[in-house]
Amino acid sequence: MMIFCGVLLCCCGCCRGNYCFSGLTTAFGLLSAVLQDNLHFSTDNLALVGSFSNLGSYSGFICGYAIAYWGSQRAIQGASFLIFLGLYCTWLSVQHIIPASVASLCLFTFIAQIGACTISPGTLSSS
Repeated sequence: MMIFCGVLLCCCGCCRGNYCFSGLTTAFGLLSAVLQDNLHFSTDNLALVGSFSNLGSYSGFICGYAIAYWGSQRAIQGASFLIFLGLYCTWLSVQHIIPASVASLCLFTFIAQIGACTISPGTLSSS
C-alpha cells in the first residue's frame, strides 16, 4: 500500500512538476546548436538525446518507488546527486574530457531528468 501511495503521489507531483520543468525542453532547444557544434552531432542525434531527456522527466514511477522505499529526504538527496552526476558528466562530454557519444549523452540526460523528476514529488511528500 505504501508503494502504491508513493507512486500515486509521484504521478500527481510529476504533473505539477511538469510546469516547473517545462522550460528544460526550451533550454535544450537553445543549447542544441552549441552541442551540435562542439560534439558534431546531427539533428537526429540531438533529437534522440532530447527524447531520452523527456523520457527521464516522465519516469515518475521510479521516484515514487524511491520515496516509498527510502523516504522523501533520502529520495531528494539521491535526486540531487543524480542531477549533479548527469549534468556533470554531460559537461565533461561537451568539454571532451571524457569520450562523448550519443548513447552516453542519452544516459547522462536521462539520469539528470530522473533526479529532476524526483525533486517536486519528494518535497510534496515531506510537506
